[in-house]
Amino acid sequence: MDHKTRPLVPRTRPSWYYRILALIESDVNSEKGFTSSRQRAGHRPTTTYLRDDVFDEDISDLDTRECQKTCQRCEDYIEPDDEVEEGEEIQESDAQDCDCCCHEEEISETGSDASYYEEIRLEREDRKEELLATKKLSRLRCAEERETQSEHQAAYDTAYKALLKAEKDQKAVPISLKDKSFILYSGDYVEHFFHENSPTKRLDLNTIEPEDKGLMCQVYLASGTSTMFELCDPPTLASSRPLKITTSEGRLEITIVSNKYLKLKASRDLVHANSVRESETLPDTVPAEFEFIGIWRTLKEQIEEGRRKRKRS
Repeated sequence: MDHKTRPLVPRTRPSWYYRILALIESDVNSEKGFTSSRQRAGHRPTTTYLRDDVFDEDISDLDTRECQKTCQRCEDYIEPDDEVEEGEEIQESDAQDCDCCCHEEEISETGSDASYYEEIRLEREDRKEELLATKKLSRLRCAEERETQSEHQAAYDTAYKALLKAEKDQKAVPISLKDKSFILYSGDYVEHFFHENSPTKRLDLNTIEPEDKGLMCQVYLASGTSTMFELCDPPTLASSRPLKITTSEGRLEITIVSNKYLKLKASRDLVHANSVRESETLPDTVPAEFEFIGIWRTLKEQIEEGRRKRKRS
C-alpha cells in the first residue's frame, strides 16, 4: 500500500534568521559576531551585540532590488492543510529556506517572536543598504579611475612618440629625477585590485645624503607597504630603453621618457605583495605583469587636477 507523504510543517522564518539566532543564543560563538555577557547574566542578547558583517554570509545579490512577487519555490510549496488529490505525490518543500522578499513580507508580522524577528530583519535591511551604497561608490570610483588612467595613457604616448623622434634625430632629452614623486595609474590594477579604499599609488625618488649621488626609490601600491630599491647612478637623459630592477618582492622595469612621464612595469608577485589582498589566492586571469603610467606634477598642476576631479564628482 502506497503511503502519501505529507510535507513537514516548516519553520516560519527564513533560514538566515535561524543562523543569526543560533549565533545570538550560543555562548561558544561569542567571537563570531556578538557578545554573550548579557546571555550569561540571564538576558537574551539583542542586535546591539551583532557586528554588521554577521549578516553578509547569506545576503542576496545586492544588484537585485526587487524579486518576483512570488518565486518558484514559494509557488511550489504546499501548506500542511492543503487538500491533496488521490495519487498525487507530495515532496517536502524547501520554501521555508527561501529568502525572497515575498516570503519575508508574508511572515514579518506573525509568530510569537514577531517583534524580535522584525528587529533583526530591519538590522539586516540596514546592512543591505550599507553594502549597496558601498558597492555603488566603488563602481563610481572605479569608473573615474579608468577615465583618469585613459587620459594619462594618452599623455604618456604623446611624450613617448616625441622621445622616439628625438632619438631618431640623435637629440638628447635631459631629465632630473632628484626628489620627485610620480603618481602611478594602471588599468590592470583597477581591474584586478581596485577597492573603494584604494590608496594613491606612487614612485618616490629621493636623494641619498650626504653624497648626493644616488637615489633611494620607493614604490607604493598599497597603504602602509612599499618596495624599496636604490639607483646608484640615476639616468640624466630620457631613454626608450627601460631600467631593469630586481627586488626581494619581484621585478621592475622603468622607462623614463621625459621629466614628467615614465612607465613602470611590475611583476604580478610584486603587485600582489603590495596588495591589500595578499592573503588571497590570485585567479589565473591576473596578468603576469602590470603596467603603470607615472606622472610628475608641480604643486599648481596637482591643485588643478583636484579641482577637475571635484567638478566631475
